[in-house]
Amino acid sequence: MSLKDFQIDKPFEGFKWRWMEFNPEESLNKSDIFLGIVRAVGACEGLSASSAEFKDKLIEVQFDLEKSLGNVNLVPPKNDRNIIRRQGRYWFGTGVLDRGPSKKLQLTGLGKHLADGRMTVDEFVTNLIFWHRLPNEYVENNATVELWRDKGLTIYPLLIIMKVLRHLSGSVNQCYLTPDEVERILVPLSILGHQLKSDQFVDAILEYRDNRSAAAHFPNCTPKSNDARMVREHLLFLKNFGVLRLEPKVSDKKIARQEEKYFVDELGWTIFDSFEFGEYISDNPFASGDSGKQVGKDIPHLDVDFGATRHRILALVTSRPSQAKFRREVISAYDGKCILTGESILDVVDACHIIDYSNGGPDIVQNSLCLRTDLHTLFDRGKLRISKDSEVVLSDDLLSGSSYSSLQGHVDLPYWVDRNFLDRKFKYGSTSI
Repeated sequence: MSLKDFQIDKPFEGFKWRWMEFNPEESLNKSDIFLGIVRAVGACEGLSASSAEFKDKLIEVQFDLEKSLGNVNLVPPKNDRNIIRRQGRYWFGTGVLDRGPSKKLQLTGLGKHLADGRMTVDEFVTNLIFWHRLPNEYVENNATVELWRDKGLTIYPLLIIMKVLRHLSGSVNQCYLTPDEVERILVPLSILGHQLKSDQFVDAILEYRDNRSAAAHFPNCTPKSNDARMVREHLLFLKNFGVLRLEPKVSDKKIARQEEKYFVDELGWTIFDSFEFGEYISDNPFASGDSGKQVGKDIPHLDVDFGATRHRILALVTSRPSQAKFRREVISAYDGKCILTGESILDVVDACHIIDYSNGGPDIVQNSLCLRTDLHTLFDRGKLRISKDSEVVLSDDLLSGSSYSSLQGHVDLPYWVDRNFLDRKFKYGSTSI
């Protein structure tokens, strides 16, 4: 079926893929900022968003993540316009902030799991891919929600993107999407989503790459100036949470934003490896009649093998000249033993960066831990965290009957370990310095 065979009419004027916010702050899509703000809310539950206590927490996040935030000010001079007051829909829409009758700060069940580390950032974004749907009752007004319902429309935009990329993954050179392709092809086709198979979406993308004029008759679903930006925000969200990567990584001013290529990254391959994506784009394995409800929402257990992908990716990465030197110095400093288990067989003991090298973490022993290989993976993924006070905190699934549960508690850390590095990793996960 070629593009000319598709006859698509917008179901109503104003149909679009709306992101969580009308005017999104792109920095909010960065996982460390997102996690930092969620934890700030968690520390101030029951208080007003304008309270002095919450302001202090936001100032702390602002100071710690200055490099990631760029020009975004979490606490402007008028505190009544702080980031929650300005962009609250973003946290409502992602399911972490409770939009109940109270005006006080309150996390949902999902938000609490994320804030206290029982759910990792990787698990959160994986979960969101499967349940984020349009219309989003927590950011749209009632009239808009009813308009969608009257037309019998429910669309899962992140899941559509991932399913299309999964079908494109057979060819490395073709396994990407651009904002323009999502805007001009996937958004209009999603109107027919329940009628189409995944490969029909993919065939449409490939035909559009060969002949853009073939989709000239498709409806324009981004007529307003901010509509295209909101479509692109779906790709940026997946990119900033490690599901996709943008190439070239260094911004090329010659490439228009709508032509940016978003390829599958490490977490994206993990998701592909760990889930069977259904034949139909509209399938949602975690959906139910009350999937939009946030308060008390159960978090599906995601049995994701992050370790397998980590080792595959590491095998493909070109070694840095300093890696071998870093490993020798760390193994020597820790007497060749894992600090949590005492394991000393060097084949299964890793020199682990606290702050990843890719995020600016230096190759020095102060930024290191010596961990058994599997524990290194869990530490990188946030399933195992170590506080600046030397407390080991495990995620829910590690505590639930696994052989790792005995690790929770206190660990004796060498004096040279930089507690500031540990604190940043503990609070914000993967973050730049």
